[in-house]
Amino acid sequence: MSKETSRTITSCCTVSGTVLNLSFDALELTEEMKKVLEKRLLKKGIALQWMEQSESPELLIRVVEINEGNQFLRWLLPFISPAALEVEGEISMGGSQNEQPLFALSI
Repeated sequence: MSKETSRTITSCCTVSGTVLNLSFDALELTEEMKKVLEKRLLKKGIALQWMEQSESPELLIRVVEINEGNQFLRWLLPFISPAALEVEGEISMGGSQNEQPLFALSI
């Protein structure tokens, strides 16, 4: 039961300059993150229009670090080698842009 779309926000998700320690392509992870974010915001009546970073989006999501860790050690001793995902985001609405990241997420 999603609400009627009341606003469309131009968005960008970038992995440029990211520290990657992965055995797979990071685009798979960012595409899944985009889908989940789109689905959750659509329930609030906000649609996302994805674009390139050079076009100054209103919502910028920057993946800072992705580290899948050692899977065997994580299986053996879960607290020894955790996986890490660090994301920063900025929102600029109406021409005013935040100087500091609006949110930072580390998992």
